[in-house]
Amino acid sequence: MYNVLTDNLFSVGRTDGVVLRASLPQTLQLAVQDRIESFPHLRPHQRPAFHAFLVQLACIACDHAGFNVPPDTADGWQKVLRQLTTTWPDDAPWQLIVNDSSKPALLQPPQPPDAPDLKGRVEQPDKLDMLVTSKNHDLKQRRMAHGAPEDWFFALLSLQTQEGFLGAGNYGVARMNGGFANRSYLTLAPEELRFGGRVFRDINAILSDTEKFYRAADVGSPTGHTLLWLLPWDGTESVRIEDCHPLYIEVCRRVRLGETGGCFHASTGNTKKPRVEAKALAGNVGDPWLPLDIQKEPKAMTLTVGGFDYRRMAQLVTGADSKYQLPYLARPTVSERDIPLAYEAYGMVRGQGKTEGYHSRRVLIPPTVVSFFADPDQREQLASRCKEFLELAGVASGKVLRPALIQLFQGQEDVEWKKPSNEALCRPWLSRMNNMVDGEFFALLFASLPSSQDEAATEFSRYLARLTREVFVAAAEAAPQHPLRQRLARVRAELFLTAALRKHLPAQRFNEQEPSDERFA
Repeated sequence: MYNVLTDNLFSVGRTDGVVLRASLPQTLQLAVQDRIESFPHLRPHQRPAFHAFLVQLACIACDHAGFNVPPDTADGWQKVLRQLTTTWPDDAPWQLIVNDSSKPALLQPPQPPDAPDLKGRVEQPDKLDMLVTSKNHDLKQRRMAHGAPEDWFFALLSLQTQEGFLGAGNYGVARMNGGFANRSYLTLAPEELRFGGRVFRDINAILSDTEKFYRAADVGSPTGHTLLWLLPWDGTESVRIEDCHPLYIEVCRRVRLGETGGCFHASTGNTKKPRVEAKALAGNVGDPWLPLDIQKEPKAMTLTVGGFDYRRMAQLVTGADSKYQLPYLARPTVSERDIPLAYEAYGMVRGQGKTEGYHSRRVLIPPTVVSFFADPDQREQLASRCKEFLELAGVASGKVLRPALIQLFQGQEDVEWKKPSNEALCRPWLSRMNNMVDGEFFALLFASLPSSQDEAATEFSRYLARLTREVFVAAAEAAPQHPLRQRLARVRAELFLTAALRKHLPAQRFNEQEPSDERFA
């Protein structure tokens, strides 16, 4: 029942404004034509998982069929997808509900005869999903009392391909560094492409040279397991990562969907082991969207509650500080070296029994700057420039603004620099400074590239000095003190601020002129 190869289960918003119902092959056809604007039933945190699913499935199917160019018709897609599951001529692996639990269903592994019963029961798709809400605040639980088949599919996909450890018997996916980590995504594509076009871009980037992709992945085998829901699983055994295809589609939980009286439900069960045994690799399993932390041994990057702030995003895309390695699909292809591009990053921050926010970020790359990302020598120059800008921003915040604020708030000549209350008093103003830099950082960085390193550092430090003074003035005006004492405290703090600016920021050591470049105004 509910066969994604033949039934029009998905609501698809086309670029011409029409919302239609489509099967999975029709969805892939629209994607390669860049005619998909949105999926009305797709929740934000499910979007990267669905993007990855479509790309992984398309590349696996095309490579299996010997195609290096994807089909452009729904019939063509249906044919190559069916070739992956010829053992089941009834299309069981493509159906959301298969009553015979010894057969696979979509993203639901078969249950061997001696497998433990699936004793859990979930009656709403949003409860099945990976999200963990706190005391029913913010995003309400169990809102989808009458979820459509596509709601259940998206929730199941999110769970099976993004979830981590959630208590005994509930293991997560291999594409993250540890059970309490997360699966992050970073990709690159021409700026004007919509959802479908970005899917097609990633498919082409892999299929155009699969051997290159396999070498870059360096994990698994091109002849390994692809769709892990085809393999029976009783929860006691793991599949070795070495026996999996580099683009394998994972299922981390034992789940079966059913229907009673026209309403879906899910039966769930625990496992004694994770589905894929790859703990030693710490998430470094060749995922083409997952950035790697390479400070020591390569491991999957774990997104923190700060999300993709300018500092992390800059380190990711430019290579500053040599902290991260770009994933395969976040590198410009040959045809993308003279057009506007956009980096997109996504990730759900997980904790122990909680969710700490879904984060996303888009960074536009002007065509005049693309060469700095494509050419190794220019990329090194970009990384060096970016690293200096990050250091200057850190100095302006930590060595200039923060001590000046402490001087201001304490209002005395002998300052207690390690007083416990300092952090709480300074935090909102340092956050304001950080947010202001965050909003302009990449535009300023890219605008500085034609200039020399010294000229760029001088201009950026002038911008930071203006910002620092602006935040300091706002803090001084908000400080709740007696007027006479406040004036004296402000004078002391302003003198400290001026001295710190001249000591730590290049442009302030000799003069305090206004920035000459309008980008820094």
